[in-house]
Amino acid sequence: MIYNQKFTSIGDRTDVLQLLSELKSNKPDFTLIDIGASANPWTRDFVTHIVDIESNSLPVKSFKGNISDYEVWEQVLEYVKQHGKFDYASCTHTLEDISAAKLVCTMISKISNQGFVAVPSKFAELSNLESEQWIGYIHHRWIYDTKDEKFIGYPKQSFLENFKEFKDWSKNNPREGRDELQFFWKDDFTLDVINNDHLGPNIDAVIRYYRKLI
Repeated sequence: MIYNQKFTSIGDRTDVLQLLSELKSNKPDFTLIDIGASANPWTRDFVTHIVDIESNSLPVKSFKGNISDYEVWEQVLEYVKQHGKFDYASCTHTLEDISAAKLVCTMISKISNQGFVAVPSKFAELSNLESEQWIGYIHHRWIYDTKDEKFIGYPKQSFLENFKEFKDWSKNNPREGRDELQFFWKDDFTLDVINNDHLGPNIDAVIRYYRKLI
């Protein structure tokens, strides 16, 4: 179940840092696994394990590999089998970058009891924040939203760049103060890719799916 869904300024970690502090104070052997943490290890005061393709300098146990590949998760699942689930999982500004986001969300639920997720918001990904030549961040593959306690993924498609309806929506819905989408989850959560990950069967259907985003 996901809860406390909100749009906020990018990098606002006030709520989750307070929660992590409380959890750690109540359990000295508290464990936190951070997925994709090497570039910005903001959980450094709490993290005990990291999964990432990049190396990091933190004195914690690392599972190194591409999180879009099942192989790295086999290592983590074996560790969980021997030691039990992690108390908490953090995944921030990672899911938008990777190809197998649904796999990663499934794995996070398998290895932890609860956690925190943050991704760029739809207000950011549908705006020309980097250049007038493209929308959102050029290296991102997904636009995410939440609805009715569900986490929903929309592949970034080329038609969004010039479709007037979406450009007008972006102009009328500025991203300032809403650059990031974040939520907490407990027990489990999944990523629902629109239309069961099939973009079809026709133009009208595709546009209808994306209209739900705005």
